[in-house]
Amino acid sequence: MTIVESWREQDDRQAECSRLEAKYALYESKLFVGYEPLAVVRSGQPKNFQARLDAWLSGFPSLDQWDAFRTVDDIVFLSAFELQELQRVSYEHHATEWAIDTLDLKYGDPEFELKLSAFLSKAWVCPLTDSLRISMFRHLNHISSPEYFPDWRSLAEFSCIEKLKNYVNRENFTGIVLVEDFVGSGRQCADAINFAAENFDLPILVMPLVIGERGDSKFNKLKEKFDNVTYKPVLVLPNSCRVTRRSLSIDTEPIIRARNLVNSYAKVTSDNQPFGFEKNQGYMFAMATNCPNNSLKFLHSDFGNWNPLFPRSNRRAHERRA
Repeated sequence: MTIVESWREQDDRQAECSRLEAKYALYESKLFVGYEPLAVVRSGQPKNFQARLDAWLSGFPSLDQWDAFRTVDDIVFLSAFELQELQRVSYEHHATEWAIDTLDLKYGDPEFELKLSAFLSKAWVCPLTDSLRISMFRHLNHISSPEYFPDWRSLAEFSCIEKLKNYVNRENFTGIVLVEDFVGSGRQCADAINFAAENFDLPILVMPLVIGERGDSKFNKLKEKFDNVTYKPVLVLPNSCRVTRRSLSIDTEPIIRARNLVNSYAKVTSDNQPFGFEKNQGYMFAMATNCPNNSLKFLHSDFGNWNPLFPRSNRRAHERRA
């Protein structure tokens, strides 16, 4: 008998258990089934969500397992379709709005469409890091040129600035659009934005599809620092999925429950960074493409042989740590 099956027989949990089981079955068939890091599973890692759920629950002390089960319903999970919509909206709405503002276009201008199209067709759309799949973004938004779409984090680290400037001048770009799928603290992306803004006298649009509270704050400061930088996030993660180490007056029941689970996970695994990459806070968040390292560790970590609910695909290969 699984942990969940045992709750079906408890009068005080039977109704709630059945309700959540039905929801999770729907989530599995419509959302979780497309979780990409499990397209090719590692040894001993169940692809089936229900099997992963039971293994994940078993890692918590018995007193915390019911709360962990309920917490699954609090996770913000973006499906592949929703990520595609974010990519479409970002370019169709945010980039268009940026172009209109940059050109100071008026809707009564008889050449409005012509000028807008000409500007966007020569804007260099690139990823901030290698996390964003720029080919998909291009296909969804029918961006066919130029030939090269490098990620600017790599450019900032390895490029010859003179060659890069020559290329930008040769292509006669009207602006630079920097896109990213997810930004947590913004630390990895900030250097790339600084590099672009300091070296190119062009309007720059920074456009994360999803961004956390710290990244949002950092990018707003960069916008104030550089006159040529415009910052337009598509989705800023709400406080309702952000769990801080310290209790806050705005904490809801799901946040309090998640914080308790973080502490429980830390005790079981001896992980000294249970909130994830940002150390003092983490998100109840995952995407079809991956679970960010800014999310709470009990969701994605395999630290100390923990069984993750959404195993994370890491940038650097690592061994499971005991």
